[in-house]
Amino acid sequence: MPTVRADIVAALSVHDPAELRTILEAAGIATGGASTARELAERIAESLWWHATTPLGYVADRTFFEDIVQRAARRVGMQHRVDAQVDGWEQLRQLTAALFQTVPLGAVSFDSLDAKTRERLEPSWIPTIGLGAGTGGTASTAWASGRVLAFLKGPFGRLIPLIPPLAPYYRALVAGLGTVRLVAWPLTLGLALLTVNTALGANDRKLVPLLLGVGALGPRPVVVAEEVPMEPVIVAEEPIVHEAPVEVPVAEDEPVEVPSVAEEGPERTEPVEPIEVHPDDAEVHPEEIEVHPDDAEAHPDEVEAHVIADVTGLDDEEPGEPRDDA
Repeated sequence: MPTVRADIVAALSVHDPAELRTILEAAGIATGGASTARELAERIAESLWWHATTPLGYVADRTFFEDIVQRAARRVGMQHRVDAQVDGWEQLRQLTAALFQTVPLGAVSFDSLDAKTRERLEPSWIPTIGLGAGTGGTASTAWASGRVLAFLKGPFGRLIPLIPPLAPYYRALVAGLGTVRLVAWPLTLGLALLTVNTALGANDRKLVPLLLGVGALGPRPVVVAEEVPMEPVIVAEEPIVHEAPVEVPVAEDEPVEVPSVAEEGPERTEPVEPIEVHPDDAEVHPEEIEVHPDDAEAHPDEVEAHVIADVTGLDDEEPGEPRDDA
């Protein structure tokens, strides 16, 4: 498969920008403001195609890298050392080996080539001069035929048909000169365009050093990596714990026993009289001593005092008085 310009750009873009800039400067080509490796590679590829072809050939863009190497090999007289059946990079390697005993490391300038090779690369102006002469000739023919036609159509030209020996050739002469004039001007323009195209054609003094510098740098084709589908990475996420509302058991309201008025009894407002209990009765029948709850609540101190006094046999008698036990 032929090597196109995009292949050259892709192969050179992997190199150091400083090396690419050195190749351009050694060949006498301006960088054009390029700074990155990609931009410099595009500049080199553009210069290769521009200096290897004419302006019309550059616009047509039908030139391959192999054609450029073959042209350079013919210009230096090494076409027999380069195999035209291999790819462009191999052809360039063979051409470099034919011109140098050892492959140069780095850029190649025009002055680094041997004298014979430099002489071969000198531009030839013979094609340009030949095309220029043809352009001038056709222009002169067009101008001369126009002047003759103008004379034949003038006052004196109209008398030529009246001369018997010249009358049969008059019409043929006018028709022929009209045809020449009609063709001569477009032909003149075409030859002039070809003259300019040839004059601005291939520049081998810059092409060959640039091409050899690219060959010394090496192709290093870009390997297109195959896309390997990656297995999905499962990131363990912490489970989201939804805190359930804590149900606090609410104790059911225990029934509060509210004593009724009937159980409590009627509220007593009158003073409570002390309960007199005979000591003998307390000893014989202590369980029969009853104290009313209301009395205990209303006068707890009096009840306790009376009970103690009755149980112990002490009362409010004056000391020294005889006790009647009967």
